[in-house]
Amino acid sequence: MRKRSLITLILVLTLVLPVYGSIDVGAIDEKGTISNYQDEELKSIEETITILSSDEFKGRLTGTEGNKKAIEFIVNKFKEIGLETFENNSYFHEYTQKVYNPDESEHSLLVEFEDGTKKEYIYGRDYIDRLRNQNLEITAPITFDVKDKDISNKIVVIDENTDKGDLWDRAKGMLVKTDTFFGSTRVWEKEMLMLQIKENLYNDLKNNDVKQITSKTKYIQRDIKAKNVIGKIKGKDSSKAVVISAHFDHVGWDGETIFNGAVDNGSGTTVMLNVAKRLKEYSKSEGFNMDILLCGFNGEEWGLYGSKAFAEYIIDKYDNIYNINIDCVGKKDNKETVFGGNNGFNGELVEALEKVANEHGVEIADKNYGSSDHQSFNSLNISGISIGQPNLLSRDSKYRIHTPKDTVESVDIKKLKKISDIVYDFIIKNNGKTFKINDNYGPYGGPGDKTWNKVHKKTRDINLKFDEELVIEIDEVLFKMTGGSFSGSIEEVNEYYPDINIPKTMGEYELDNITLGGSYSISTVNKNEEYPKEKIGKIQKRDLSLDNLDTIALKYSNGDESVYLEVEKNYTRSMDAEYMLENYNIEEISLNGLEYKLLYSKEHGTITQAYTVVDNNSNRYGVTLMRVGKEKLESIMTDEIRIVPKNTKEEMKKTINKFDLKEMISNMSI
Repeated sequence: MRKRSLITLILVLTLVLPVYGSIDVGAIDEKGTISNYQDEELKSIEETITILSSDEFKGRLTGTEGNKKAIEFIVNKFKEIGLETFENNSYFHEYTQKVYNPDESEHSLLVEFEDGTKKEYIYGRDYIDRLRNQNLEITAPITFDVKDKDISNKIVVIDENTDKGDLWDRAKGMLVKTDTFFGSTRVWEKEMLMLQIKENLYNDLKNNDVKQITSKTKYIQRDIKAKNVIGKIKGKDSSKAVVISAHFDHVGWDGETIFNGAVDNGSGTTVMLNVAKRLKEYSKSEGFNMDILLCGFNGEEWGLYGSKAFAEYIIDKYDNIYNINIDCVGKKDNKETVFGGNNGFNGELVEALEKVANEHGVEIADKNYGSSDHQSFNSLNISGISIGQPNLLSRDSKYRIHTPKDTVESVDIKKLKKISDIVYDFIIKNNGKTFKINDNYGPYGGPGDKTWNKVHKKTRDINLKFDEELVIEIDEVLFKMTGGSFSGSIEEVNEYYPDINIPKTMGEYELDNITLGGSYSISTVNKNEEYPKEKIGKIQKRDLSLDNLDTIALKYSNGDESVYLEVEKNYTRSMDAEYMLENYNIEEISLNGLEYKLLYSKEHGTITQAYTVVDNNSNRYGVTLMRVGKEKLESIMTDEIRIVPKNTKEEMKKTINKFDLKEMISNMSI
């Protein structure tokens, strides 16, 4: 029978597995080195993180020799500490993960100049992938103009501070100048060239007449049995456990560039190992009233793979679990400490751990943290938080993670000791205690299923008009319900919006129908919005200014066929999303000064829609066009069943040419 209330205190310390044994730590004498500390605990901490983040481990990428060395290092530390094995006389928990080896990958970048000369650039020195494509070869001219009319056939060269906006949709590829390479792990199947280039390559492109560039990249992926490393301190009551964790994997290397990952997450792994040693010593005299699991997770950088597999496995082994995870602490240029999962869902655990942190002089900042291994437990309704720091990826950061600057010199060793003190003290003070979730909240913040069920039960029989809203309070959270969409003629729409200007004809097409807004919605009320108590629970008129109108759907007909136009203001979606590429072939065309994407349904073999982006008065509008005729075909679009004819490229171009979208949107004044 599945045991539900596992509250796992998983210290997910991002374990950076170092190559141990061959590094003479005592000989190191640089900033923040071991020789600077007389305290044996600080010496031990610095020795561990120095090894884990050394070049020998080559960034601890899952599936590589450096990752295996990190695993071996952690196992030997567990043995030295005296931790019990996890299961079957082994410290390993295995799971399946897809990986690649950078040395087996293929990369080339050839620049051809107008004078007939050519130059090959070096991967890992002059450039690296920012977006890793499984198999991609592109030859195209370049442009430095983001407004180039022929940008769909060119690779745009930009600075990393340039707003990429809809370049993802418009350009054939991107070369982004950067001072410091940024490492990542994910390999994409979609074909979008995006390279990071150093200043020397940027200047060569800028200062010479370039005919074209050819970029080739290929990643060979394979499934492996990856390993988490798990040690145990057995307690008196093995029906409950706390999981103290950190991920040790990082993003590896590109050519001669190594991403050492000292902060991410050599720091968390080091703290986890230090806590493990201290708790084991304590257990020899006092003992614990619950099991303590010390976990080095693998595959975090790929999408929390190791912790997901472990959380799903361990949930049935205990009645109660909770998790404390440590990921990215001690960064010198950031003194703040935050909790990942710092929301009502983990409220009980957050309050207890924050109290201990405060006792050690550490204030917990109310700032966003990001994703880490605690989420693998939260998703299973197990309480878990990560201890970390904010703004880790900021370009303004001196020691930005996922860059070559994240070395041992970026780590404050004394701060690692402080975090270790907090976790150790917390476990001692809460010996045998477990922490439950608050199911009024969801695992990623906001209301939970229990609260939403109450909301839907209370509102299911309420029917609001288009211009109405209702604010209600459930479990101390305010929810706003707005009226559904309105559908009618232009005259009826003008009753709500007298200043809106929608053309009644477009070529031979006449306006048939207008739909404003979407279906009725329920959302939480922003903390900054004020709703007097006397208005809560009472239906009110909502603001129907044109500024608040985000979506308009228009139907035009000519007797033989109809055209549907959906206009969305503040357009942010990218149609290059994986879902789109899995279900559609996309062809780009240029018409009337706009770049369109034609979507060919792989299932039905026809164009189902065209879409484009229109910029007007500092607003961005996404416009989707669908043509419906006598010959009909059912096609699944978004969440609805819509009907489209068997469109060809030429038929769609003729239809698009009949609609001046720039003028239409400009005149609508929304």
